[in-house]
Amino acid sequence: MEIVRKQDCRYVLIPNELYIYCQNSTTPWEVKDISMGGLSFEYSPIHGEKIKSEIIDIVGSNYKKSELSGIPCSVIFDYFVLSVGQRFSGEKIRRRGVKFNQLMETQARSLELLLENLRIMPASMHENVRFHTLVNLS
Repeated sequence: MEIVRKQDCRYVLIPNELYIYCQNSTTPWEVKDISMGGLSFEYSPIHGEKIKSEIIDIVGSNYKKSELSGIPCSVIFDYFVLSVGQRFSGEKIRRRGVKFNQLMETQARSLELLLENLRIMPASMHENVRFHTLVNLS
């Protein structure tokens, strides 16, 4: 398996900062980290339905949905997330990473502006804290 190095500076977000809507879902999913190249989010799979994230809208409390809508993406990874102390029972949570594909000029400018104004988690907080154990079961 080829290791892909991240090319863009990735921002780890404080909780409830940004959400995305996938093309076949009315549920907003929380963005965990974001860069100019892509983002990752966590979601709960719906019985038998696969979340389609080829086109997403990014929204947040200080951002208009129309500013970052219709963003074309490709899935990079998708795996189960197991919280510390949790067993594989009850509601399953998955983490998905997507890369952005050929943003329009207006989308790229809006994304740059969004990244400049994000409230991010200080590096000291997320480097030393282990929130989840990641288990790849795909």
